[in-house]
Amino acid sequence: MASMSTVSLKKIGASSTLTDQKENLTPPTTAQIGSKKSASLNLNQFYEILNHCSKDNLDPVSKVCEIMDVSECEENINCIEALIHLHTVKTKTKMESWRKQNSKNRENMFSKIVLEIKDLTQRPKTPKRPARDFSEVGTRQKRRKLTDLNEQLDEFAESNGISVNQVIGYLLYQRNYNSNKKLADLGKELYESSDISSAKNELDLNATLALKTHLEISRNQLDFLKMFCSPYMNIPNREYIRQHSNTLLPVLDRWSTGPDRRETGIFIANREEVIILTIKRLIEMLQKQNITVPNKLQYREKSGHDGAGSMTMYRSVNSPMESANIFSKMFSPLSLKSDKDVVLWSNPSPNSSHYCRPLALIAEKESKELLRSVNERFEPPEKRLSEQGVDFEFNGTNYQVSIKTEASMKDLKIRTLESGLGGAECLLCSTRSEDWKNLGKLKKFDSFSIDRTAEKTLELYKQMVDADGSVPREKNDYSVRGGLTNQPLSINDNHFITVTHEYINGTHWVLKILYHLRAGVLKWSERGFKEKIKDAKLSVLNEIEKQTGLRLDQCDSSGNSGTSTTGNQGRQFFSFESRAAILSTVTMNVRPSFEKFLHLYSVILRVISCNEHINTQKFRQLTVDFATLVATEFQWVDYTMTTHNAVFHSAELIHRNNDIGLGELSEECLESCNKDIRNYREFFARKSSHIDNLTDIFRRLFLRSDPVVTYTVQHAWAKRKKKDKVVLTCLNMDDTLFDSLIFKD
Repeated sequence: MASMSTVSLKKIGASSTLTDQKENLTPPTTAQIGSKKSASLNLNQFYEILNHCSKDNLDPVSKVCEIMDVSECEENINCIEALIHLHTVKTKTKMESWRKQNSKNRENMFSKIVLEIKDLTQRPKTPKRPARDFSEVGTRQKRRKLTDLNEQLDEFAESNGISVNQVIGYLLYQRNYNSNKKLADLGKELYESSDISSAKNELDLNATLALKTHLEISRNQLDFLKMFCSPYMNIPNREYIRQHSNTLLPVLDRWSTGPDRRETGIFIANREEVIILTIKRLIEMLQKQNITVPNKLQYREKSGHDGAGSMTMYRSVNSPMESANIFSKMFSPLSLKSDKDVVLWSNPSPNSSHYCRPLALIAEKESKELLRSVNERFEPPEKRLSEQGVDFEFNGTNYQVSIKTEASMKDLKIRTLESGLGGAECLLCSTRSEDWKNLGKLKKFDSFSIDRTAEKTLELYKQMVDADGSVPREKNDYSVRGGLTNQPLSINDNHFITVTHEYINGTHWVLKILYHLRAGVLKWSERGFKEKIKDAKLSVLNEIEKQTGLRLDQCDSSGNSGTSTTGNQGRQFFSFESRAAILSTVTMNVRPSFEKFLHLYSVILRVISCNEHINTQKFRQLTVDFATLVATEFQWVDYTMTTHNAVFHSAELIHRNNDIGLGELSEECLESCNKDIRNYREFFARKSSHIDNLTDIFRRLFLRSDPVVTYTVQHAWAKRKKKDKVVLTCLNMDDTLFDSLIFKD
């Protein structure tokens, strides 16, 4: 069939030569027709191919396959031959008409598509070589592959007015925000600053001090940590830390005592200096949090002193220690406010030892002479500062600060010695113990108001003192002497409650009631019933320990003086969860009244030790209800001085404290520092001399309580702290009563 078509084309081409010459046109060659590949052929193009193939004696099928860029397979040959046969044999007249037209008419009249590439079988493409992974190619190929991407990045960065690094940084941040926070933070840093800081983190000096003091590590341990973490973290050198620490420490002086002027300790000579230093660090800490600090401020702190025994004694040259005791005087910042009472900073843990700052460390047992010397040294400047305040300049700003010092961190023993009221039944009021259970006086709120002051006591001493400095005593002279036995050692009023000791002494008070109830001895005196009460004590303590695990009212096995009862054990003892175990130690006939007794007294202690806003009127009525219960149901029970203060004076003291609980004024932080002094003395202080040892303890305690250091530690914990799951529990009777006494926002 192919040969027939060729012959026919040749005849047609021969007969049409004169017509082409008449038109005086130069026909395109076959090479010109097939010089450009085409995906389709119209009728004009198809006739031209047939015409020129007949002139050049070529195969039109091959030429069409070449133009259409398809293979000469059997399917394509059959398709093209059928098309040639259609237009050269069956529709021959149309081709004759085409020959008679000029080129322009041909294009217009014969533009119908007669063949498309989709009608033919495609030529199989040459298989491409599999592309290698980007990580496997060389540097030149990588650069070539990224050419277009780099051009697009440059164009995008230029049109948006940012650098290419910022574009890449934002892409990192956007693509990894939900999947990889570390990469997202890295991209954010690159986008914001066009650069990435060194991957090796660097601790500043305050953070290094926080790390050292919080982990309680020595200088050698910190040096090891520096070398161990050097590939990942840069810790400042020891010398830089020492220089920075010296700027945070006040000037120390040596404490001399006795006729031979022995140097028994160290202390801060300038009380104003340490307050200004603390306030400056508080301002610096607030400025780190972008808090605006006005130049007129109100600063409040609590102070006190206490002696601690069971200290390690070392045989050093000229050591003045005669007993294993160290007397410490400390203070703790409570708040910093503006002159308009706007709270800028409030101590988040006012009873933590980490906020307690030392003023003096003296290796002596607490005594009248020592207390007199300490108070003479510190109380006059504290009083002057409270009256005049302080003015100082910090970072180019002048600050005026009013000072308020609460001398609340003292236990009952020290308060009794300082007040000189060794024979008084109460250090706050002049009432007698028989008045405390008088129902007539209990109904009057003002019957037990606080009426003792340091000024009145000192005036009474001046009136009664003999030439030898002693106070004469006579039988039944309490109404005249008021319990005065010695010269007052302090000019401050003891209008505070020892919150931690309220739990300790309150636990002993309730335990003694339990002993008497178990023994059936309904009188407070133990005379004639000591053995019976002793047996009852053993059985009660064993039952409580078996049910609650509390080891109470026993010798302290740690070797320290005192009993095994601690403040935390006291809180657990008075908790509602231990209530059933305690009630099981008494007989059924007194259990209802004793349950109410524990219920009311535990709520009283909770109110005293909290920092909430208290409804003072309701709380005062609660204390009256408790005192009435004791006066009616437990007439044989006598109050101790500690429990009397909690029941009869706590409401007035809370009212004086702006109706806020007395928890922040607790002496707990001072008591907690005793164990830290023992630990630092043994493991983190020099043994070369007594003064060197106390100096190292002082430095570590003072740096640990620095406001910026404590904020750094607290902020580090906050970043890792997870939200606790909220567990809904039913309120017990103690919680319900406690909530009713609190003003909630």
